[in-house]
Amino acid sequence: MYIWLLIHCLMCVCQVHYYQPMLTMVGVGMRSLSQMHRPMRDVLPSDCDWIQDSAASFDPDGNQLTTRTGTVVRHCISSVEK
Repeated sequence: MYIWLLIHCLMCVCQVHYYQPMLTMVGVGMRSLSQMHRPMRDVLPSDCDWIQDSAASFDPDGNQLTTRTGTVVRHCISSVEK
């Protein structure tokens, strides 16, 4: 299975998005911890493909990566975080 990653794609196994900048407001009592997280699906743009998997290997020269389940994702531009 091949997925062409052009513009809008996120690879993340997380089901919940935590808005980290809000931690400052939580720390000073302006917000509660329950306000800083939302379901991941609710914060993604509607045209964003969400690959709920993790990368097993990354080939920057070949412009592709392989997920833990064996899906090959080809891309033009990527941002990789550990």
